[in-house]
Amino acid sequence: RYAKNIKPEVGSNAEFNIDYSSQYFSGRAAAFYQALDNFISQYAQNLIVTNLNQAIRIYGYEVGGTFKYKGVSLNVGVSRTWPTTRGYLMADSYELAASTGNVFIIKLDYTIPKTGINLAWLSRFVTGL
Repeated sequence: RYAKNIKPEVGSNAEFNIDYSSQYFSGRAAAFYQALDNFISQYAQNLIVTNLNQAIRIYGYEVGGTFKYKGVSLNVGVSRTWPTTRGYLMADSYELAASTGNVFIIKLDYTIPKTGINLAWLSRFVTGL
């Protein structure tokens, strides 16, 4: 069931990036901020889809690097977000999709030169949801 007075979500994002690239290495660091008003979710206490009365603010960062050599590349990265409301950390919800722990990503891939086929292995580790 939907609340009768449901409002559209309104969001804005700001992100600061630093990128570096060379023949064998590339790296990236970013910090971001997201403001979200009228967040729409289904709340367990009444099972009605409605707006959250408080604004959500999400702070976060990500840092990563890629090492490249002869068609092989190794990418490692870490990121973290802090979703907050009224100045307090909040637990993630399905609709928000912002994990609250550290996220580690490791990717190893190889591109076969003659065919252009790319073989890749990717692992993602999350320390908290």
